[in-house]
Amino acid sequence: MKKVPHYFLLLVLMLISSKNLSGQSMPVIVGPDVATQFMHYTYSLGNATGYTKKNYIYDIHQISNLGRFDSDEIILLFLESGTIRMSIIVNRISDGAEFTIYKDIQVQSNPLIISMPENVCPFGTQIGVSEISPHMRIDFLNVYPRGIGNVSSNGFLTYPSSQSGEAFFSYNVLIPGYSGLSPSQTPKFQLRPHELIGSYYYSGGALRTLSQYSSNYTPRTDLTIIEFDMPMSSFSYELLTPGNVIGMRQNAKKFEFRITDGDAIFRFTFDWGCCTTTENIIFTTNSSYNISTQSGLLSINKEQSNGTEYAVNKISKDRYEIIDANTGIIKKNGLLTSNYNQIDASGLSNGLYVVRVISGDHVQTEKITIKN
Repeated sequence: MKKVPHYFLLLVLMLISSKNLSGQSMPVIVGPDVATQFMHYTYSLGNATGYTKKNYIYDIHQISNLGRFDSDEIILLFLESGTIRMSIIVNRISDGAEFTIYKDIQVQSNPLIISMPENVCPFGTQIGVSEISPHMRIDFLNVYPRGIGNVSSNGFLTYPSSQSGEAFFSYNVLIPGYSGLSPSQTPKFQLRPHELIGSYYYSGGALRTLSQYSSNYTPRTDLTIIEFDMPMSSFSYELLTPGNVIGMRQNAKKFEFRITDGDAIFRFTFDWGCCTTTENIIFTTNSSYNISTQSGLLSINKEQSNGTEYAVNKISKDRYEIIDANTGIIKKNGLLTSNYNQIDASGLSNGLYVVRVISGDHVQTEKITIKN
């Protein structure tokens, strides 16, 4: 009899072991061969008739298990990229034989793209996050440099409208029952000022910072020039007091005008793409007043030029003080709300007083005698 080669016997044994007693194939792991980092996938045991599942085996540092070992399926969340070998141990019911089934899974990287709008609005911009598993959460932490702005845990950004410069966020990737991911940071993005920033000057005057929160003072009829820190093409403007302003001209970054009297109120409108803002810039002239007393009344009247009466300054910040000349104590004070102001001085004792009128950065003083 001819002797059978050993390798032939080995091949026969392998074929027999690959079938169960009823002729069925060995179980297989059913699920994607290619996965993406930070996404979840479902795996199960296929061709499992006649077998019982004993356990799953995989690298726990690369996978977060979101299913259960004794369930028909298991959900895996891949935390790292690379090749992961997953295995399932099964027992054949007929004879109790134990087998290990393997599946290699190629996990592609996911950069967790944080999407920033082209225009980042200071009054609230929602930061977008690329698709990730619903079993995960992105927790935003801080804006850097520290103090430049604020971000909520779900990525809602706010920052001062005058702020500018580069910034970025730090964030955590949170997974229930897993704390192995360290904080990451977003790409840098640009904060741009969303309010009018600039300076102004007038004939013989020093350069001053343009204020959005109080009046900007300039002498009457003097040429006033604003220099903006942004091109004028980036905003539009409207003059709300056309009767008080003459000689308006502009170029790329400069704007010039003259105030005849009262206030010049300009409304600037900015369209930032993400939001539209409106700001009023107020220029007020420094006014001069005639001061006199008669029969217990103090008259403080705005001077006129060439017989022309100036328009009433509706938002005037001009004010007066009546000061005791002997003690320096302010006895009475208030706002000058019209061209002609009558102030009751009957309650003051007879004597010498100093009247001080403040109009913008101009202070006018005059001594008066009260005789009631």
